[in-house]
Amino acid sequence: MNAKTTKRAKSTSTITLPRDAVDSIGSGAVRLNRRGDITYANEALCQILGVQSGKGLNLRDIFPDEKDFAEVSKNLKERFSERVGNDYCVEITRRSDGAKVPVNIIAVPETDEAGKVIGSFAFIRDLSEERKAHQIHKHIETERDWRRMLERVAEEVREIIPFDWLTISLYSVDLRHGRLLFSESSGEMPRWQVRWFELPEMGRRLMNEKRPIIIRDFEEFLSRPGWVETRKDSDTQRFLKMGYRSCLWYPVLEGTLVAGIALYKREIGAYRDGDQKIIEILPVRRAVSLALHYLDREERDFRLHLIRDIAASDKDSQETAQLLVDRIADHYEWENVSLFRVNEAQKRFELVAQKALAKDFEIAVGYTQELDAGILGLVYMTRNCVNSGNVNADPSLAARFKKGVRANVVSEVAIPIIVDGKVCAIFNSEHSLKNAYSTEEQQAVESVLREVSGLYKRIELQQILSGILQSTRDAIIRTDSKGVIVQTNRATTELLEFEERELVGTLLSQYFVNADEGKFFLEADEPPGDEVALRRKHGDSIAVLLSGSLLPDEVGGRVYTASDLTWRKRVERLEFLQKMYQEIGTLSHAPLSLCFSWIRKLLRASTGPDKEVLDKIIRQLKKVQLTFDRASLFEREGTSMPFNPVRLGVPYVLDGVVAEMPAEDRNHLDVAIESDLPPVEGDLFQLSFCLASVLGHLLQFVPEDGKVQVGAYRHNGNVEIKISGKTPRDETRELGRYGEESVLAHALFELAVGGDTLHEFMHKHAGRFVGPQRRGDEEEFVFVLPAGSSERI
Repeated sequence: MNAKTTKRAKSTSTITLPRDAVDSIGSGAVRLNRRGDITYANEALCQILGVQSGKGLNLRDIFPDEKDFAEVSKNLKERFSERVGNDYCVEITRRSDGAKVPVNIIAVPETDEAGKVIGSFAFIRDLSEERKAHQIHKHIETERDWRRMLERVAEEVREIIPFDWLTISLYSVDLRHGRLLFSESSGEMPRWQVRWFELPEMGRRLMNEKRPIIIRDFEEFLSRPGWVETRKDSDTQRFLKMGYRSCLWYPVLEGTLVAGIALYKREIGAYRDGDQKIIEILPVRRAVSLALHYLDREERDFRLHLIRDIAASDKDSQETAQLLVDRIADHYEWENVSLFRVNEAQKRFELVAQKALAKDFEIAVGYTQELDAGILGLVYMTRNCVNSGNVNADPSLAARFKKGVRANVVSEVAIPIIVDGKVCAIFNSEHSLKNAYSTEEQQAVESVLREVSGLYKRIELQQILSGILQSTRDAIIRTDSKGVIVQTNRATTELLEFEERELVGTLLSQYFVNADEGKFFLEADEPPGDEVALRRKHGDSIAVLLSGSLLPDEVGGRVYTASDLTWRKRVERLEFLQKMYQEIGTLSHAPLSLCFSWIRKLLRASTGPDKEVLDKIIRQLKKVQLTFDRASLFEREGTSMPFNPVRLGVPYVLDGVVAEMPAEDRNHLDVAIESDLPPVEGDLFQLSFCLASVLGHLLQFVPEDGKVQVGAYRHNGNVEIKISGKTPRDETRELGRYGEESVLAHALFELAVGGDTLHEFMHKHAGRFVGPQRRGDEEEFVFVLPAGSSERI
């Protein structure tokens, strides 16, 4: 090192100081003869030199380095020849371990009574503390990572106060628990079974004195009254087996005791009062206080960033829950962190997300638990947090703890997440160490969860809106204030045939077939709902009902809804056709009635072939009349055909239907009516229409020698009219794979008979229509009507 030498005024006297005074000086004191032999060294210098006594040592022994020895020799020569004092700095090589010790030497020549220089006297001050203090200050000022800063500080401390293990522990506010924050060791460190260790009463008393503590022998110390139970602790036994015997503990105060620095050695009596003074000189306390400040800032930043990221997240609740547990598990280094959703409909908890530091600490995917079971059930019912340092030994929780889930769980904390006064989820963490969760950590997580619960409802609402956006059949298009598309839904892709990535960033106006309409819609303050034509990807256009609205100022832009009018126009056409058929059916009654009257008049006057032709004409016109009757029976403007029930006898209705048939059709009927058949309540026209429709359908297929069977019977309090006859076997009438007629078969039947109309009429009669039921080559139709009074009509 570069030596700085300061010359002092000439001295011609001998320094005479009381031996006791010199020995008590904190700095080293040494007397040399002219040969450089040490004739006196006080205790402080012996400590610097690393020897028991300076007797027999020469300058060459304590300055083996040539550069340092040359500097000392030069200054010594000046004192002897020029009789002046010196003030300079060099490095002494400590005899005990060879370490270089920076020192400041202030020396004067020593003379006898005759004024002759006989030697030199010097005060030697150890600069190690100052140098280390300077280095520690440098680390404090330059390092922003508190872990790295403490590592650097520990390295500096080790060089002037050797240790085998250095720890920095945090203490709870009530000084009942502590947790290891930082550890530095050159060898094996103990693996604790407790995360937040309990501080014994005697320990709290000692630490409350807020002064450094030196333990010269742990074995002897732990045998003192008040420490016997601590000695029995498994972690204490593990510590003693590793050979640690002495300790220097130093408090870190910020108004109250917040942390402690401990240096351990495997030697008995390794630390003395001088070490205590050195650690008090070093800015170690400042370094730890700054580390705690950084730690507090990390905690604040962690909470702020977590809440910010959840608030800004566009993920669903599952991914948001995973983000929450991942961040908390990583920040606090807890072995398992999980989130359970409360499913009140199923009366159970459902695992939503988890983060485990080890595979054997994972909860099975899809895990569920009853709402009244376990610690989760207790939290759900009481709406209070549970924080247990040992769930197996806690009498209030041992019976509730689910031991079969994970056998290695010791500590557990469970916190309810309450939204709108209801527990909607439970945060849970488990750890294999005892006392894993401090009150401060619990309160910090509760603070985060309170903020998250406020966001939970917004996330849920956002998911609902997102689900509606993607599931609605209408196209939804969001634009910015300039009409540029920023978001669309799935229905927009189906409507315009463009993918969302193709639409985003383009002007909405370019998709209007009519450019003027597009300009109007984009510039209107409140775009009205109107029919417009939009251009599709392949050049064709589609008619839509387009409406829009302004979004709130804080969001900006507009949102447009486009409803496809294709099906609506088809429905309108069908409604038009329905009305047209109704008009045709209604207007055809008068001409057909006249035709029937004229033809029957001709039929009575005709004979031979003419009569046969006229009979066939009547049969065909009857089919036309049934078709027009069905057309006229469709609902008009949302109202059904009038229903006018009266007491009717089934024979009377059947006779009226048969009398209207041509003679040839009547000859193919085989009618059987049970005697004493009760009457029914019904509309004569509707019942006649039903029977005539089925008879007309079957008679068109009857062979020359065939019959259509018509029967009326009493059955289970009802009157049943069964009509059956042969019909061509059609493959489309075969049952489908699920036991139902094919769609085509149903359509053919509907065209021939008007089955839906028959079902509707029977429903109005409080009865039912069954058919067609195929039995071999025949089809059977059944009308079931409630029987009225047994009085004959």
